[in-house]
Formats: sequence, structure tokens, C-alpha cells
Amino acid sequence: MTRKIRNQKLIRCGVLVSYDPLYDDVEGTWLDELLDEGEVSYDTWNIKDAYEGLPVFIYEKNKGIVACAQIVRPLSQDEIGIMGAIDKEKYPFEIIPPITLKKLRDEGIISKNPPQTFQYLTDEDCTTLEDLLE
Repeated sequence: MTRKIRNQKLIRCGVLVSYDPLYDDVEGTWLDELLDEGEVSYDTWNIKDAYEGLPVFIYEKNKGIVACAQIVRPLSQDEIGIMGAIDKEKYPFEIIPPITLKKLRDEGIISKNPPQTFQYLTDEDCTTLEDLLE
């Protein structure tokens, strides 16, 4: 299954964020802080169209999708962005076992390699991920 994004408007229903605990500036504490505290700041300027409540799936290098959260406050010129939970009953949560890269490829969510920083997800992608979580 291939992603047909060219020449069509992509409706952003979620975002897949890559996280590498060894090479990111956060020294492996960012994901732990998100899961323990319920919120964490993020500074990915490239997620320009993030909005409050946008689902965020966190892909950890060599593991797969390990957690899910929401955008609490989008990043702006004046304020740092906050990722965590608006719906505290539902988010953030850890995914055990992780959704592997092979499974993401088989479902057509990732075509070849995981994104370097992030990848927007379509409504179909989000529905597929929610089905995989059940």
C-alpha cells in the first residue's frame, strides 16, 4: 500500500514524531517526563499546523511507536509548545508492546523509513493506528 500525497490536500489528523533517546538533546528523559508528569515541552518548529488536541504518536528509534499523547498548546513565537493530555483519562499512555516499523510498513503508514523528525498522519492512518492499539 503506497501513500498518495502528491496532488491532494493532506488533512492533518495526527502526527508521528520521531524520538531517539541517545541522540536527541533530551538525553533519554523526554519520554519518561511525558509519561510520568503527563506533559512535556516540545520545540519542533516544523509542526506548523499543530493544533490543540492533535493526536501525537511517538516513534522511538529501533522500537516502534511506544507512546501516544496530544498537543496541549501549539508552539508559537511567544510560547513553547506543550505535548501531553487535554483528555487526562485517555492521554498520555505507553504502548506495550510497541507498534513495530514492520507493522507500520505493512499497514502503509510508513512507506520506507521512519521520519527524521515528524510525519503528518491522515484520517485513515489515525484510524489504522487506533485499530492496532485495540
